[in-house]
Amino acid sequence: MQWYSRFEIKRMQLLESIGKKACIGNFSVANPDYSLWQDFSNAVNYATGHGHFLGLHEYGPTTMGDRSDDFSLRHRRVYQDNG
Repeated sequence: MQWYSRFEIKRMQLLESIGKKACIGNFSVANPDYSLWQDFSNAVNYATGHGHFLGLHEYGPTTMGDRSDDFSLRHRRVYQDNG
C-alpha cells in the first residue's frame, strides 16, 4: 500500500502538469482492510490538499444488517482513523 500511495501521488502530479485532476483508489466494496489505510494516507492527504478525489465503491443489499459499515459510509471510519 505504501508503493501504491507513492504511485498515486506521482500520478496526481503528472495530471496536474496537464491541468487535470485524479480520482485515486477506486477501491471495491469493503477494501482495503482498515489496517492498510494508514499506509495510503499520504496519497489521501495529497489529494485533499490539491483538489483531487478519493474513489470508494460503497453500496450493498437493501438491508445492510450487521456488515453495514463495510458497504456504505466506510469513508467516515477511514477519515476518523486516519485524519
